[in-house]
Amino acid sequence: MKKDKKEEEVVASGTKRLVVFVIVCLVVFAGYKLFPSVYVFYQLDNVPSGTTTWKEEVILHDGRRIIVERSHTYGRYGEIGQGRMIAKHSIVLKLPEIERPIIWDKEKTLNLLIFDLIGNVAYIAGRPHSCVAFNHWDRPNPPYVFFRYEKNEWKRIPIEEFPEEIKDTNILVNTTDVNKKYKKQFIEEITRLGYLSSETLKIWNENPQKHRRTIIRERGLNEYGGC
Repeated sequence: MKKDKKEEEVVASGTKRLVVFVIVCLVVFAGYKLFPSVYVFYQLDNVPSGTTTWKEEVILHDGRRIIVERSHTYGRYGEIGQGRMIAKHSIVLKLPEIERPIIWDKEKTLNLLIFDLIGNVAYIAGRPHSCVAFNHWDRPNPPYVFFRYEKNEWKRIPIEEFPEEIKDTNILVNTTDVNKKYKKQFIEEITRLGYLSSETLKIWNENPQKHRRTIIRERGLNEYGGC
């Protein structure tokens, strides 16, 4: 009799946990369907696994504003104390004057800093995110890697071919280290607009290190001195 009662308690406990799990899944699914922008922002703020997609406003060097679609696919965790590493990231730009979308979906070893246009020609600048990446990119000095989009593919170019008028960081750099001070403002904005504004990106990208805010063309910047 006691055994039967114990089995009933185990079954009841298991059923309760299952019900709670189903309710949580339904709430998360409903939140995603009703408030996708907020859900995306929650992902950005809480170091997700899987893929996160969002839109952001980018100010080009000539003052034009464009909206790009971005996504990050997160993989394993990094070193102790670090969040998940980015296994893949992409940027998609669609403009009426451009025949087909411009898509960047490569080089997970870079932290992207700049996405810009000269006419309809796209350029990207990034910096290696680790010593391994720095060595992979042949230890660039200054520590940036540059690309130009030509003939429907991205080609690495030397700094001499990267336009001097393109210099300031203009895309979201860090999607996991949110400045908590502005969290409420960010959520309100992405809910209202459907994207992160360029002004918000500037706040999010606050960094006292000049070489992470703007391209430093002089050689000698020793950011990877220990590599």
